[in-house]
Amino acid sequence: MPDESRLRNEVLRAASGHILARAIQIAVQLALADRCADRPKSARELAAECGADPSSLRRLLHFLSRHGYFEGDKEGRYSLGPAGAMLRSDAPGGAAAVIRSLGSPEVWYSFDRLAESVRDGLPPEHRRGGQVYSAGDSAVQEAAFG
Repeated sequence: MPDESRLRNEVLRAASGHILARAIQIAVQLALADRCADRPKSARELAAECGADPSSLRRLLHFLSRHGYFEGDKEGRYSLGPAGAMLRSDAPGGAAAVIRSLGSPEVWYSFDRLAESVRDGLPPEHRRGGQVYSAGDSAVQEAAFG
């Protein structure tokens, strides 16, 4: 029988995965990986470049650093972590475009309405009178749903 504590941690990590996903999406929206690709920058410097609140951005960067997307130094500057390079808009095989699509309000709306859809069988986008994905978004659908 698997260790109960390990299973509990796996379940909680999966149940809170939307938090990390949203943080990554915001980092892509703010182009943080592009902004600190050449040299480490402080949260204040990055905030000035992307129009964010420095304290809030510092918390976001700290959170993403714990997951390997950025690395903070002793002077409070951030550089790309191992996974952060994939967030750059110009990264070969980078995921920024897909992440940007997955972070769209339409996608979040759909998943926010998932419980209603499971109950009544109606696709979430029907509640808004439209489609979440267009025919050209097959890469996004594949990335999101396998």
